[in-house]
Amino acid sequence: MNCYAACKQQFALDADAIADEMCAAALAQRRAPKEAVRAVEVFNTTSWPRTDLVILPKDTDLVGDVIQASDGSLLPSQRLSTGELAFVAANVPPLGSGRYTVHAGPALSTGSVSVTRNTLANDLLSIALDEQSGAIRALSAVGHSINLVDGDSEFGLNDYVYVAGRDPQQQERVERGSVEFRVLDPGPLVGTVRVTCNAPGARTLVRDIRLTDGIGRVDITNVLDKLRVRKPEGVYFAFPFNVPEGIVRMDMPWAVVRPERDQIEGACKNFFTIQRWVDVSNLDGGVTWATVDAPLVQLGAIRTDVASPYGAADIWLRHIEPSQTVFSYVMNNYWETNYKADQEGPTTFRYALRPYRGLCDHAAAARFGIERNRPLIAMPVRVDGPPALASVFTLDAPGVIVTAFKPSRDGRARMIRLFAASGKPESVRLTWSGEEPDVYRSDPAEARHARVDGPIELPAYGIVTLRAEAHAAGNRVTR
Repeated sequence: MNCYAACKQQFALDADAIADEMCAAALAQRRAPKEAVRAVEVFNTTSWPRTDLVILPKDTDLVGDVIQASDGSLLPSQRLSTGELAFVAANVPPLGSGRYTVHAGPALSTGSVSVTRNTLANDLLSIALDEQSGAIRALSAVGHSINLVDGDSEFGLNDYVYVAGRDPQQQERVERGSVEFRVLDPGPLVGTVRVTCNAPGARTLVRDIRLTDGIGRVDITNVLDKLRVRKPEGVYFAFPFNVPEGIVRMDMPWAVVRPERDQIEGACKNFFTIQRWVDVSNLDGGVTWATVDAPLVQLGAIRTDVASPYGAADIWLRHIEPSQTVFSYVMNNYWETNYKADQEGPTTFRYALRPYRGLCDHAAAARFGIERNRPLIAMPVRVDGPPALASVFTLDAPGVIVTAFKPSRDGRARMIRLFAASGKPESVRLTWSGEEPDVYRSDPAEARHARVDGPIELPAYGIVTLRAEAHAAGNRVTR
């Protein structure tokens, strides 16, 4: 690894270490002692209620596989093929937590998920995998009368595409006859099918497709064990959707963009850098596609990135035709300056698909994308420990989300950033669970400005920063 790549990698490693230290410090008072685990607390770091899959690590010393909610009800749970224990935590409060007790006995095995070697279904979705490519060839959802995969495309959803060289026409696919299916988790709570195959430019490609009972989402985890290639190459995963007369919208920093229509003259159309999601929808419904690890996408076709080290050929698009085919652009070594010459070894790429009915809801798409990047956090806690955390505060406008919530640098306030993710003007009030602090408008320097006494008005995609100070002078914020 050259010094440029090592330096860039170290930024990520340092950030990861700092995040782990902060999380450990914040949860130290609630963590269970080193003994058999009898309680688990699930934390929601987003500003809306969450219902989602929780997976407890294999090495968690649980007293059993029975999970009980705070109201006394027993929850379905399932041991996964990895040895992890899975259950669904329902309605975890925003910026708060839910507590669950663990009891001796086998898992409560109920749910709607059914799995065969190349099909999965739950109460909301059904999937069929292609025998030759291992890609998703059919995706249907309750309320949709059509296959949401484009049947006229040469690709399926999550199809692997490899370009050897710089010519996008020189595409290679997985080795035919090498695709193998294996049921990892048969349901009924969680169903997972693993697709293993030989892939050009790689030692192996492993794709896990998962459904969870009661959740209208497809989870995809791809692990590409890359060969050491130093000749030009590009790697993609294709997602051709079928939404009649559907419009493509992309999540950009503090905005949602329709390719071509919302771009200024000279803007790049060969590829796009998104935040978390792409949506394809019409007036009746659509699909939101979320990415965790790979922010670059190409639309409609794989296109030349850099024709030569100096871009001698005029390959930059002036106009892009509408298309519902999204290519996740996961790797290349075309960019010769300050980039690693090869990307050998296993790399994980995670995606999620959410079919829905009705008009495209920008705020719902934003929540979906954030949830995929910020899963619920589960931690063993003392069974006789403090109660679950109530929401610090709640918002009364679903079109507004909290994108930052942290102690101020001087330790005397909580800093809150609100974002009007709906794409419409919003009016929102904060309701505090405890003593209401003094709230002021603020800025990136965390200064105190005008006091907030009523609803907070935000323009479409607008941002407001707030400073919430405890009443008592000199009080320092601990949570």
